[in-house]
Amino acid sequence: MSEVTEMLEHAEHAGHGGHDGGGHGKGIAKYVGITMAVLGVLLALASAFVGGTRTDLISTMVKQTNVAMRYQATATKFRMLQANLLQLNALLPGDAAAFGKLEGDLHAAEGALTTPEAQNTAKVVRSFHDQLFMTVVPTSSDLHAFVTLARSYKEEAKAAQQWQESYDEAIEAYEEAGEHYEWGMLAAEIGIVIASIALLLSSKPAWLVAIALGGVCIVSLVVTNIQTRGTLRKTNDEIAESAKNYSEKAAEDKAEKADEELFDGAPKAAEAVEKGLAAANGGAQK
Repeated sequence: MSEVTEMLEHAEHAGHGGHDGGGHGKGIAKYVGITMAVLGVLLALASAFVGGTRTDLISTMVKQTNVAMRYQATATKFRMLQANLLQLNALLPGDAAAFGKLEGDLHAAEGALTTPEAQNTAKVVRSFHDQLFMTVVPTSSDLHAFVTLARSYKEEAKAAQQWQESYDEAIEAYEEAGEHYEWGMLAAEIGIVIASIALLLSSKPAWLVAIALGGVCIVSLVVTNIQTRGTLRKTNDEIAESAKNYSEKAAEDKAEKADEELFDGAPKAAEAVEKGLAAANGGAQK
């Protein structure tokens, strides 16, 4: 606004000078003053475009950062589940054939026992062995649950990464648009300076140069706005599609279901063990 005010003051002074210098000076002063006013409006418009583009750029970068944080969190969960799955897999017998042969030898040794006392002792040992084995070696249902949840988090991490990358083109479009709007802003500023010179010197060539710079500013604003809108329309569709794909792949519902099953099952299993131990101790005391 200060630039426009200064421009109008120059126009007023030039108008007074035009009365002294003749009709030609007065006529060009009027047109140069109008040109300066138009250039001032173009400058304000270009400045508004630059400010709006920078605001949209910051907003888009913040959204991308939030998605990146989701990706990092999901990827961390997946790696933790993968590490737990590796630990469970390490607890499984390494040589299934040798393990089966050992079990067969134990059963054969149990079958060779003849006295009732030895057979009863063998049953107790076998039962204790099976219970201890099941507490150390993971069951197939546990492994299936870990694998299912890990795969869900893996798919979610891929979807989050795709969602994050979908913002890149939009950010690039905002950066390029801001730069081009600044070019138009610069053209308007230079045009105002040259128009001021034309006003002071009553120079028609300088006035024409100022008009040309105003045209450059208009073309820059219009072309940049059209190109940016077209690019953002496509990128916004891609972002929305990626966000929808992420929502479909999100494993939070599956994880919550697994948590509820664990919350319900763990206390019940502990209660069953405690009841079994209490019953066994009671029978032993009798």
